[in-house]
Parts: sequence; C-alpha cells; structure tokens
Amino acid sequence: MAEKVCFGFEVHQPYTLNMDFEYKNSNHYKNLNELYFNSSNKELIKNISLDSYEPATEIILENLDNGFKCAFGISGIVVKQLDQWAPYALDLFKDVAKHKNSEFLGQTYYHSLSSLYSNINEFKDQIRLHKNMLKEEFKVRPEIFMNTDLIFNNRIASTVYKLGFKGIYAEEVPKLIDENEVNYLHECQKIPILIRNQSLSDDIAFRLTDCKWDMYPLDVKTYAKWLSSATGDCINLFLNYKSFNSKSLEYNTLDFISNITDACNEIGIECVLPSDVISNKPIKSINVYENNSTSWCGDLKNTNAWLGNDVQKAAFKAIQRNHRWLKSKKLKNADIWRNLQVSDNFYLMGNHSNTNSFNFFKTFMKILSHYEKTCIAQAKESNIYAGILRSRTHEEAFYFNFKNNEYFAHNLDEFEEIIRFIPDSALTSYLERGDFFNWIKNILGDEMLSTEIEKCKSPKEFKIAVRDRKFKLWKNIHTKQLHLN
Repeated sequence: MAEKVCFGFEVHQPYTLNMDFEYKNSNHYKNLNELYFNSSNKELIKNISLDSYEPATEIILENLDNGFKCAFGISGIVVKQLDQWAPYALDLFKDVAKHKNSEFLGQTYYHSLSSLYSNINEFKDQIRLHKNMLKEEFKVRPEIFMNTDLIFNNRIASTVYKLGFKGIYAEEVPKLIDENEVNYLHECQKIPILIRNQSLSDDIAFRLTDCKWDMYPLDVKTYAKWLSSATGDCINLFLNYKSFNSKSLEYNTLDFISNITDACNEIGIECVLPSDVISNKPIKSINVYENNSTSWCGDLKNTNAWLGNDVQKAAFKAIQRNHRWLKSKKLKNADIWRNLQVSDNFYLMGNHSNTNSFNFFKTFMKILSHYEKTCIAQAKESNIYAGILRSRTHEEAFYFNFKNNEYFAHNLDEFEEIIRFIPDSALTSYLERGDFFNWIKNILGDEMLSTEIEKCKSPKEFKIAVRDRKFKLWKNIHTKQLHLN
C-alpha cells in the first residue's frame, strides 16, 4: 500500500508563431518579435491565466495551508509572458513559492529540445538561465530537475547530476520499468529518478473530463482509494497545470483539486515533495541510451512527437546548425533563436498535429531563414561564409525527386548529406540540366562552388567538390568567427 503521493504540475505556454509571416512584409517591422510571433499571444496568456492559472493557484494556496504539498515546473517563457500580460497570476505563483509546502523544479528556460542536441552546452546554458530566473523571480533554488516533457536518457541524467541536482523525473515506460516498481525510486548515472505514474496522472490530466470514460464522473474519494491501493513507496503524479480549468463544461476540475487534500487526509495518504521522495533508497539502476530516449508523449513514450518525420528532423538540425552567430549576447533580439527552440514548434510539425503540419514547417523555416539572414547582416563585418551556409526558406530549398522519393535541402549541409545516397543516374541528370549550378549560384550565392561543379566530370567528383567546399566554409567560420561575442 502506498502511503505517500507527490503532486507535480507543468506550467508552460510558448510564444506561438506568426503563421502569416512573409519576407515581403518584413521591412515594415522594426521589432523582430512582433514580426515572427503571433500578435494574439497577449490575449492567449491572459485567457489561460484567467481560466486556469489564477483560479487553480488560488485553490492550491488554500490547500497548502491545509497540508497539501506540490511541486511546479514553470518555464521561463511563461514567466516572461505572465510578467508582461498577466501579473496577478505571476504574483500567485510567487505566493506559492513562499510556502513551505511547495517546491519549484529546474528545467530548460525555453522548454526546448536542447537536451537532444549534439552539443550539450546549450542544454546546460538554458538550465542555468532557468535557475537564475527562479532565484530572481521566486527566491528559490531548485534541487530536482524535470526535463521538457520528461525527455530522458543517460546523457541527460549524467549532465543534470553534474550540474548539482539531487533528483530527476522520468516517465513510466514499460520496457524499462516493471509495472510493480513504478512507485519506487530508481537511479541512473548516480542520480535518483522519480518515475511518473502514467495511469494515475492521466486519470486527472485526460480522463477526468472524458464523459465516455467508464469511471466518469470520477469522485475524488474514489481516486484517493486508487492511490491508497497502489503498491510502492510514493506515487509520483505529474500533469499539465492547464488540466485544471474553469471552462471545463463536462466536469469541474477545479473542484477536484480543491477536494483532493481532504480526500487524501481521510484515507491516510500523506502529500510529500520531490525532495522528500529522493530520501528513499533506489531499488535498481536503469540505463536509457540516447537512441532510445524516453518521454511522456505518445503511445511509444519516445521522442517521435518532435522528431518522428523528415521535416521535424530537418528543422531540428537547422535550429542547431548556426548557433555561433544566433545566440550571441550582443546581438539584438538574440533570444529569438531560443524562443524558436520551444518543443511545441516541433510538435506542431508532427503527423499527429491537428494543424497543417507541413505549412507550419514552412512558416518555421521562413522565420528561421529570415532571422539568420538578419543576424549575419548585424555582424560587425560582412561574412560571406555564413551567408552561404545559412538556412533558406522551404520555397528556396532544392527539391530532389526520384523514384517517388522526395527530399528537400534547405542549406548546404542538408544538400551534402542528401547527395551521398542519391543514385548517380539522378545526380547526372541534375548536373546536365544545370539544376545544381543554378541553385548553388542563385540561391546559396556561392560563385566559387558553382564554378567548381561546372568542371566536374562525374557524380563522384561533384560529391567531393560539395563536401570539400562545405568543410572549408565551416572552417572559415570557426577560424575567423563573427564579431558578435
């Protein structure tokens, strides 16, 4: 029988993109944030605060006085928006932070996928930014870490441990965690792991308002009995805070969270904090290799929600590729690059998305391309190498089509990767028609490479020419550096 429960809530809202963005209209804007991001973000966060954050947090504050305990994982992006447009909600969270029965968790400031980047330094930087934000805004220092949507692997665990955190959250994944061991502490790379109980968390987050659910409407006392009947040391619940919403027509979710404290007290279940949970002894150590990273998204609980198709992978590579000039602290609007990293953007490019995922991808690439071009123009000296290497819009991408297979190259790196596996017969056709020459000269603006490929007598020579030129361009970038830092 489990006698303890640990509640955790994710609080996050991205800056949504301006889906009407066009290059031709960009000269009318001096503020790139206004150009790239949706003008409705202000009303959106105000409505979310009014319907969810404010009423739910007012209830939480009352519950904290009655013995309820909980943890919040709040992104830096949402804190910034609350500070701008919904200060009362932010003040409520600050009141929660002052209470002894609350705890705030570490995470990436931008709720990004940076933990999956080939270079781990951006992940570390965003954790430090978030930690500084918590200290400045809430006067707290996080001890437990929750990564974006609980993305987890050995490298993440090791990095977080070395940064001084005492514990980390991970999702309940059947292939790693036995169902009878979910409510026990585990360990990975020397750091204790709090395993999220998927079923009991999702009962609140998703099924509570589902009138087709066989347990609908769920009585809070029944739910408390489910908690008490579970085996283990502590049940770790984690869910999106927007699950508690005054606009829930089918079921009053605010009443549920309001009554959960009394229901737990009546049945003898103690609410504890994540920092209390890690005092237990881990029952076993687990390994999660990078190619099998886990998360709380999707049926497979992996990273396919953000990196499951070709356009997601292309955008993911593009956002990382040119970080040397994009994240400079001296660059005007430098935080835009990190706002574009938010996991929500990659999720909306997925096949599961209700939006037109391909249109979203095209808009994302337009914005990223324009931003990279703007960054390069702001350099103290012109850099032709960066101009050639930067990403282009999807409309400017080179389109490969052979044997019913389609591939798009938005930059020279992607182009060089694709031509490695394109059949020589197809490459020969593109070369003979001058397609490669025209794209490299007119879209990338690389006169040297376009001249070089005119001399190529075979696909092999062409591949070598492109590869060598790419390496030379990046070498010049690394050697000369843009004078932004």
